[in-house]
This record gives sequence, C-alpha cells and structure tokens, in this order.
Amino acid sequence: MSSMHLSDTLVLHICEVVLKRCPEIPAYFGHGDSATVTLPAIAKPAAVLLLALGAFVWLATLRTRFFNLPRCLMQPSSQPAMTAVVLNAAMLLAVVPASAAVISHTGSGTYNYPSLTAVGDSVYAFDTTTVNLLTNGLIGGHLKAYEDSMVNVSDGSIGVDLLAFNKSRMNVSDGSIGDDMLAYDDSTVTVSGGTIGDYLASYSNSIITVSGGSIGAGLVARNNSTLTIIGSGFNFDYGDYIDGSVLDLQFLTGSLADGTALNNQVWIYDAATVTLQQVIPEPSTGLLFLFGLTPLSHRRRDL
Repeated sequence: MSSMHLSDTLVLHICEVVLKRCPEIPAYFGHGDSATVTLPAIAKPAAVLLLALGAFVWLATLRTRFFNLPRCLMQPSSQPAMTAVVLNAAMLLAVVPASAAVISHTGSGTYNYPSLTAVGDSVYAFDTTTVNLLTNGLIGGHLKAYEDSMVNVSDGSIGVDLLAFNKSRMNVSDGSIGDDMLAYDDSTVTVSGGTIGDYLASYSNSIITVSGGSIGAGLVARNNSTLTIIGSGFNFDYGDYIDGSVLDLQFLTGSLADGTALNNQVWIYDAATVTLQQVIPEPSTGLLFLFGLTPLSHRRRDL
C-alpha cells in the first residue's frame, strides 16, 4: 500500500461496509445518485461511543464499588476484552483523518473524472452506473465497481487499487494504477494499456484479458478465473495453463500485443486458467493496396 496511509485504508473499509449494508445512505449524505460518505459522518461518532463505553466498563472492573453494573461486566476476566475495545476505538479516533471519504455513485448515471474530483477519496460505482477516468482525472484512493456498473480508464491516475466485483465491467486503455488491478465475482476486465503498479489478478470466476500496458509485479489467477495474455515471442507455448503446469510459478517473458515487454512471474491456483494467445498481426498498408489492385487486373483481362 505504497501511496496511502494505513489510517486512510481503515476508514475506507469502514465506509465500504456501511455503504454495502445501507443502500439508503445516498439519501442522507449526497444528492441524487451520488453520495459522499465522510469520516465525521460514520467513523468518528462510532469511535467516540466505543471509546467512552469501553473506558467506562474497563474502569468499572477496577473500581466496582463505585458502579452498579451487571455482574458479568464487573469480573476481572472482562478486562482483556474491554482493553481491546478501548485500544481499537482510541486508534480509530486518533489516526484516521477526518478528510477521508468514499464517493458512491448509484443508479444509472455517467460520472466523469476530472469533471468530478476525488483527490483524496475513493470512488465506488454501483447498480448500472458508468465511471470514466479521463485525461487529468485523479482518484486518490480506490476505484471499485460493483453489480452491473462499468468503469473506463482511458487516462488519469488511481492512487491505490482498481477493483471489479460482482458482474461489473472494466476497460483500461491508459492511465496509472498505484497498486493492484483485481477482478472478482464474475466480473470482466480488459486491459490494453496503462500502468499497473503491482499485481494483476483474477479471482472467483472473473475474466481478465490483457493485450497491453505495463505490470509492475506478478500475474495471478485463482478460484476458477481466466487470465488471457495476448502477445508474441513468449518463452512458453501458446495455449492454456493450469495449477501445477509448467508455467505456474515461472517468469513469463515476451511482448504484449501493444509491444510492451513482459517479464512477470505467474501464479495459478484453484482450477484457474492462464491462456497465452498469439496476437494476430494487422495486414500492412502495402498488402491492403495489393489486394485492392487485384480486382482491377481481373477487370482489365476481361476487357
């Protein structure tokens, strides 16, 4: 997690849980189909409440004669549990920045960045929304797609991860991803360009097709997923590879279809498949010109 503090990530996970459990949140924290859920709205009050409750009960175990609490909470054995509650609440309250936020898009609209801004925030797409990351667009945290939403990354940058869930679709043709590009749950991802900082990985019946772009770390396929790599000059034969095959745990070299050099380790697990597919070269202009002249020569002979 190179470009984001642990505290930021903690808040984003809290906000994500709330968003998934409470779909009515946009009505309270946003306008229309777009919602911004911030730390003061969710995590801060919860931390204060937990801290106060935990500290009160923890002290009660030390000074039971001053408190009229249930007997189960007055036992010294309750101290470890209450200590954990207090420490976790204190950490949440102290280290999580109040500026952290999750921008949630629901419904069926289209949302373009940089027309919208998410400099220090994460962006989540739900329902059938479309999120486009364009030139100079910036999403400081994660960009996640759920349900039947679509994400198109044609430029710009993502600070942390790009993640596809459920049956969402993603197209990456340019731009930069700070950390990982991950696909889950029957999602479909196409990568034809751009820069992925760390891992490219498919999970849970998802499908990833790669024909271009730069991948910083490894290629991973797990849980019945399919990862197809289109290119040429590979050091392994074209075809399908599964867990335990000759490609598993080895470095794959060659060139992707866009000409980008490939030198990445491959991991294959749990009935997943990695497919090496040869790029089909486009016919040259000269060849097309010759094909165009062929009908003319036949016509002259007829004359």
